[in-house]
Amino acid sequence: MRAISRLVLSAACVVLLIFGHAVAINLDSLLAASIGGKVAVDSIRRLTSLTLEGKTRAGGLEGRFHAVIVPPDHFYFEMKSPSFSMTQGYDGLTAWQRDQNGQVAELSGFEKKLLLKNLYIESFSYLLPERRGLPPVYRGVEVQDGKEYHVVGFVPYEGDTIIACYNTVTGRREVTGTHVDNLYTVSELSDFRAVSGIMIPFHSVDTVIGLPISSELSVERAAINQPVEMSIFTRPLAQASDFRFPTGKAAIKVPFAYLNGQIHVPATLNGRKRVRLILDSGASGNVYHRDAVASLNLPIAGYLPARGVSGVDSIALVRMDSIQVGGLTLYNQVAGVLDLQALARTTETREIFGGLLGYDFLSRFPVMVDYHDSALTVFNPETFQPPSGGIVIPFTLTQQVPTITGSLVGVQGQFVVDLGNAFGLIVHRAFEMEHGLDTLLSDFQPMSDNMTGIGGSIGGQSAYARTFEYGGIKLEAIRVILPEGSTGLTGSLELAGNIGNRILEHFDVLFDYRQSRIVLYPLKNEKSPTD
Repeated sequence: MRAISRLVLSAACVVLLIFGHAVAINLDSLLAASIGGKVAVDSIRRLTSLTLEGKTRAGGLEGRFHAVIVPPDHFYFEMKSPSFSMTQGYDGLTAWQRDQNGQVAELSGFEKKLLLKNLYIESFSYLLPERRGLPPVYRGVEVQDGKEYHVVGFVPYEGDTIIACYNTVTGRREVTGTHVDNLYTVSELSDFRAVSGIMIPFHSVDTVIGLPISSELSVERAAINQPVEMSIFTRPLAQASDFRFPTGKAAIKVPFAYLNGQIHVPATLNGRKRVRLILDSGASGNVYHRDAVASLNLPIAGYLPARGVSGVDSIALVRMDSIQVGGLTLYNQVAGVLDLQALARTTETREIFGGLLGYDFLSRFPVMVDYHDSALTVFNPETFQPPSGGIVIPFTLTQQVPTITGSLVGVQGQFVVDLGNAFGLIVHRAFEMEHGLDTLLSDFQPMSDNMTGIGGSIGGQSAYARTFEYGGIKLEAIRVILPEGSTGLTGSLELAGNIGNRILEHFDVLFDYRQSRIVLYPLKNEKSPTD
C-alpha cells in the first residue's frame, strides 16, 4: 500500500511515459489479474475493512503507522515516532488532519483531492464499475528500467488522472503516479502478498521526481474484514490546551515593529532566549532561524521537506519547551529549524532574528493586527467575542494557510492570505498564463528586489492591474507582483496568488482560525476601499 497520508502534502514529480505499440487488451481482466483474479475481485465486493500496520520512514523520521480503510469512502491513517505524530481521516464527507502539535484542521483543495485519489486506489474502487467513476483508459505499453508495463489512466475526478503501470510479466500494479498541485508523485510498489486471496503490496516508496522528497511504508500486518470502530473516521477535537493565557484577561496587547512590510514580534524561547519573530500566516508551523537557537542545544528529531516561496528545503524538527509572546506562553511545541539568514538580512534591528511565528501560534488564539498602532491584540479563545462592524471573509486552509476567493481583473481564483508577504498582491505564473493575464495587465516592469523565503529567493516583474476584489472589497489601480515559475508555492497550479501586508495594512485585520474567518475593520481615519 502506498502512503495515503502525506507528511509533506506538497510532494510531486514529473514522469515521462514512452509508449510502445498499442495492444488489444481486456482492461477488466488486466485489473482483476493484478490483485489475484476473479476470486479476489469477488472478495473486494465483500470487503468491509482493510487494516494495515507497520513501519514508516520519511525524511529521516522513523516510526510506525496504523491505517484503516472501510470501502468505499472511509479512511484513517496515523503515523507516530518518538518525537512526531500526525493523523489524517475521512468520514465520507469531511477530510481532516491532526498535526504534530495536536491541532485539528479540515483539509480542502488539492490536499483533500490527494487524499481522495489515494483512497480511490487503496479501497479498490477502481476495480468496480459501480464505484470507479469514468471508465479507465488503456494508454499502451511503457518500457521503464528494462521492464514493460501496461499503462492505465484512472479519472476519479474530471481532468485529474491517476497513472497506473502494470508489469506485463507479473501482472502486478508496480508504479502509480499522480499530481499534487504543480508537482508529481510516483509510488513504487513491491513485496506483494495474498491477504484473504487479495494481492496487497507490503512495501511502497513514494518519490517526488526532481526533488529530494520521499517516504516509505513497510507493512508488517494486514487484516481483512476486521470489526472497526467507526468513530475513528470522525474529525476529532483538538488536544488539551497547550498554552497559558494570563489569568482573568480577555485579551492582551503585544507591540510589534512593522519593518519593510513585515511584522516583527518580540518573543522568548525556552524562558531565556529573547528574539524577534516575523508573524507569518503563510508558515504552516513555527520555524526558527538555525543560528538563533543554536545555543539552546535542541536535539534534532529528524528532517522533513518544507515547501516555500520558490522551492523546497530540508527542515530539521525540534521540540521547544516554551514560547512566550507578551503575557502568554505556548508549551511543548514541535517546530522547524532552518537557515533563514536571507530573511534575517531583510531588516536590521537590535534584537536577534529568531524565525517565523506561524500556524502554531495563530491557530490557537484569535489575533487582531493593528498596523497603525503596531500592536497585536491576542484574545483569550475561551471568552472571545469579535468586535462588531467588520467585513467577514470565510477561509479554508491550504497547507494550514488561510485561503480565500478573489478576483483579479474579473478573473476568479483562490488566494492565500500571507502575513509573511511584504510585497502586496503576488500572482502565480500558472494563473497568469491560464487566463491570459498578459493581455489584461499593463505596464510590466522588472522587479528591483527578489522575494525571499523558505526554498530560496525568486525574481520576476510587476504589472498594473485595473481591479482586485476580495470579500466584497474592490481595489482599483494596483500593482501586482508576477514571480517566475518554480517548484515552490509561486508555481502552484491550484492557487492563483498571495495577498500580503501591503494590501492588508489598510485595515485592522482579525484572524480567527477556530471560526475559519478573517475580519477586516476599516481604519477610522482612512477611506475604506469599499467606499
